[in-house]
Amino acid sequence: MYRYKRLLVNVTLTEQDATTIPYAALISRMAKSEKVYFVTVPKTLEVPEEICCEYPELVEPLDEADRHVMEEMVTEHFSGPPGVEVAYEVREGNEAVEILRLARQKNIDLIILGTERNPEERGTLPETLARKAPCSVLVVPDGAGPEIHRILVPVHFADSAAAAMDVAVAFAGAAGVAKIDAVHAYRVPPGFHKTGKTYEEFAEIMLGHAKSKFSEMARNVDLEGLAVEPVYVLDKKPFGAIMDTIAEQKTDLVVMAAKGRSPAAAILLGSVTERVVRKVEIPLVAVKKKGTGIGFLDALLRI
Repeated sequence: MYRYKRLLVNVTLTEQDATTIPYAALISRMAKSEKVYFVTVPKTLEVPEEICCEYPELVEPLDEADRHVMEEMVTEHFSGPPGVEVAYEVREGNEAVEILRLARQKNIDLIILGTERNPEERGTLPETLARKAPCSVLVVPDGAGPEIHRILVPVHFADSAAAAMDVAVAFAGAAGVAKIDAVHAYRVPPGFHKTGKTYEEFAEIMLGHAKSKFSEMARNVDLEGLAVEPVYVLDKKPFGAIMDTIAEQKTDLVVMAAKGRSPAAAILLGSVTERVVRKVEIPLVAVKKKGTGIGFLDALLRI
């Protein structure tokens, strides 16, 4: 967990923080983080002048009031590693833009944010940050306990999948988890009948190919003595296979790669990762190489 020395935690000044902040504390202890930035970007509320005259206490600078509330929440819910430095930031403007700007300015290794457990009630912030951040992003649904017992890594045998597995190994080692689940969806190609083989025979061929590719990928990752149990799912698209396996394995953390759709837009998520970020109801780490898309982000933020 050496890679997460500088954390950025989004604070909403709502009950959701009672989930997000303790989870951030868990990660900071696992990673032995050196500095944790807590940031809030409050929604501005215009108060009529007549009301301000009648209640002058409302004229207190919003940033000071919000900072005070944030500090109280962190004091109550955050227990980081010995010696960790804590900093507070109150920003004005668009929430996603300000978090991205701070992540760039402070050289952040991991952004942590909470979200609604019910996907239908979520906004777009988790997807936006996971898509555009120059570092990995951890999304924590409301109510998730600050503990990790079972980790799932979706694999597709690209280089980014090996990077996700490497991060999962780090999480497992720090959390004391002895085994990682890895799910891969495979399908029989439509023209299989042209080979003269049955559907079942070609399914076995595709399964053998998947097992071979998995072994090849595993050889490129230092598993640090951990066991990895592959789960091969036939005849399902990756999103369905991932969501079904999460339920079956009682997974409490998903670690998956965020891959660019093109070299020119390398910070964009892959479509499967984006769907899982939107729908999953347990914590998820969208793994990105630190510094990914910095040039694009600088242009976007005009830093």
